[in-house]
Amino acid sequence: VDMIHELLESLNIKKPNLIGHSFGGKLSLIYGIKYNPKRLVLLASPYKVKIKELTKKQKIRRVAESAVMLALATVLSEFAVFKLPYGGSVTLVSSLPFILVSFRHGTKWGLFTGFVNSLLQMLTGFYMPPAGTLIAVIGMVLLDYILAFMALGLAYSFSRPFKNRTLGVAIGTSAAFFLRLVCSVASGALLWGSYQSYYAWA
Repeated sequence: VDMIHELLESLNIKKPNLIGHSFGGKLSLIYGIKYNPKRLVLLASPYKVKIKELTKKQKIRRVAESAVMLALATVLSEFAVFKLPYGGSVTLVSSLPFILVSFRHGTKWGLFTGFVNSLLQMLTGFYMPPAGTLIAVIGMVLLDYILAFMALGLAYSFSRPFKNRTLGVAIGTSAAFFLRLVCSVASGALLWGSYQSYYAWA
């Protein structure tokens, strides 16, 4: 099944239509559970499963994997290379789990997982910015948390134009990290920079 998936990936076929005959039906079912094809047809195959059951297994798998990635990212975020005085830190690989979710389950699920993580980050370590207006506070929350983490979920979308899988993963990952960096720089330049007088270290 993994060999079939690798072959399809090398041909840049993301959502195949699978037709399984006899024992091939079993392979198609296993492929469907692991990789979520566009359509799945079984011909003269003794291996049967209800479509609802297959879809349910796929959803459970996505939820379970995403929950593990969220937990892993939360743990990794505690190992900071550098911490800022008023919130924020620099970590090595705490964002990588969301890149994996994006490539594994697609852009929509990657965006959703990034959004959930932004809420978790605010719950576990939110610093109230010294913003003078509600709009500025909302802008900081969006750029520092919500949009910053959701940007990581776009990795798969950035990789799709490239037929070479390795190149696509590299470009998609780099583009997602760069977009997150843009959010942080924009927040610092447009919002946090306006309140330097509040910082003892500025």
